[in-house]
Amino acid sequence: MSINIAICDVNPYHLNELLAEVMKFCKSIDIKPSISTYRNPAQLLKDFLKTDFQILITNTRIGKVSGIDLAKRVNILYPKTRVIFVTELENYTTDVYTVRHIYTVLKSDLSQLSKALNRFFFTPENAASTLTISFKGKRSVLPFKNIIYIEKSLRKALFYTTQGNYETYRSTDDILTVLPKNMFVQCHRAFIVNLLYIKDINSTELNLYNGHLIPVGRNYLSLVKESIEVLDHVSI
Repeated sequence: MSINIAICDVNPYHLNELLAEVMKFCKSIDIKPSISTYRNPAQLLKDFLKTDFQILITNTRIGKVSGIDLAKRVNILYPKTRVIFVTELENYTTDVYTVRHIYTVLKSDLSQLSKALNRFFFTPENAASTLTISFKGKRSVLPFKNIIYIEKSLRKALFYTTQGNYETYRSTDDILTVLPKNMFVQCHRAFIVNLLYIKDINSTELNLYNGHLIPVGRNYLSLVKESIEVLDHVSI
């Protein structure tokens, strides 16, 4: 999953602390973010013109500049960006509630940042376009559009994606209940495929755009053909 994150703090030490916490969290859910750090809010606003930042993490005070005022401008100009505030306890102010934000983190306890980021990644809005899987204590967030196909092997489900390969213990029926039906179809008792990656089909297999050949079971052939036919008429 790709994500663009901007972090703004005038203090370079605090900036590096925030960067480390964000990287630690993203690694824990197997996300490789693109992170930009700023000590100058004017440069941050300028870079918004060329980068779609999904998350802005900013101190409530950026030198002589109010991080709250910065967030207000972002709310207006880039309403899809989610804001996380970082603040000193003594500077904590109800002014933050005049701005749309998802969390306020105390600088004295940056471990709270993981809770703030969890709130972004696992809100119903974002969960609607992703699948979260776990394996051996590690959690991974997979956007549906990045999943090429899924293969069942005994008790394991193997996910082949554009961001790498993953595995988990999950039944086929369970997986099918959480996948969008207009994007995925079961083509074999051991395979589920993303319709967007199908290049062509014959009576026994699917040829995917990445060159992989996926078997098509006789009992699933008509369903796969029907799903491919309606794909062009469905908004994904």
